Amino acid sequence: MPSQTRYNIERINDHRRPHGQVIPIEEHQTITVKGWAVDVLNGKPAGGVYIDIDEKLFPTLYGRNRPDVSQFFDVPEYQYSGYEGEILASEVGRGDHTLSLKILTNDKKEYYDTNLRIELDIR
Repeated sequence: MPSQTRYNIERINDHRRPHGQVIPIEEHQTITVKGWAVDVLNGKPAGGVYIDIDEKLFPTLYGRNRPDVSQFFDVPEYQYSGYEGEILASEVGRGDHTLSLKILTNDKKEYYDTNLRIELDIR
């Protein structure tokens, strides 16, 4: 589904605003991804967020408290729009990989593909 959502990947491990960077990760590390996402088309929080690495999906914990997002958009329903996901780098394997997000619609019947792609270099 075309992207009718707003989202941000704010951090991958210690890398803030990782957009446009190649993120180096040691194979023994955990990949931690944090940010927020909302279902703008429906004016509600998303139904969930999945981390997509090379078309393999990893779930996140969605619904973290984000009053800053709610205040910025002036939509009280967005207060619990934060997500955090952890993936063992060894599950992904060494080499170059591409990370993006799949964001579920509020009703969880469809998902949005995001345009953002972040390159990972697992060593």
